[in-house]
Amino acid sequence: MLKKTLIGLIGILVVPALMFAASAFAADDAAKKALYDKHCKKCHAEDGGGKKADGSWMPVAKTLKLEKPEGLSILSPEAKKITDDDIKKSMKEGKGKMKKLEGLSDADITALTEYTRDLQSKAK
Repeated sequence: MLKKTLIGLIGILVVPALMFAASAFAADDAAKKALYDKHCKKCHAEDGGGKKADGSWMPVAKTLKLEKPEGLSILSPEAKKITDDDIKKSMKEGKGKMKKLEGLSDADITALTEYTRDLQSKAK
């Protein structure tokens, strides 16, 4: 009887905690996506590949006169090799033709870096 009571109590405590954690992760993912959509999507595209749905490069490739528009893709094998610290530095300081991202906290930069890695892990 005591064993069943303990199992029941554990279930009552654990299930809500797991549900809360799952909803917190979902909210966290939504916040990361919102940051990406606001600061990165216009150049790197929805999926991070740097191309529009029709397969053409994002318009910024033409605007910036990029010799290698492949650099817009954050999904390439080369992009995946870039360290988190270097990604963060690029966002904070800019790199090449990429301007620095203004008005973001360190937490925002970390969230964008994590979202970048999420996109890379989902890429084919």
